[in-house]
Amino acid sequence: MTVANQHIEINGGALVKQIGLCREMATEFAAARAHIQVNLPNDAFGTLCGWLVSPLAMELGDQAQQLLDRGSDLSDRVAEGVGRAAERFTVIEEDAATTFSRGS
Repeated sequence: MTVANQHIEINGGALVKQIGLCREMATEFAAARAHIQVNLPNDAFGTLCGWLVSPLAMELGDQAQQLLDRGSDLSDRVAEGVGRAAERFTVIEEDAATTFSRGS
C-alpha cells in the first residue's frame, strides 16, 4: 500500500548514464554516415548493369544516410528530453517534499 507522503526518487546517476549513451549513439550514427559512399560512376558495376545497379545503389546509400541522420537526431533529442525530465522531476520531488513536511 502506498501513502501520500512516501518518498519517490529517480536515480539521477542512471539518467545521466542514459543521456551519455544517447549522445554516444548520436556520435556513432554520424560516424557511420561518413562511411557511406553515394557517388558511384555509371560503369561501377560494368557497362551492362551500370544503368540499373549504380542508380539503385546510390539511392540506397542516400536512404541509409538519411536514416543515420534521423537516428542521430533522435538520439540527441532523447538525451535532451531525458535531461529535461530529470530536471523537472527534481523540482516536483522537492516541492512535494516541502509540501508534505509542512503538513506533518
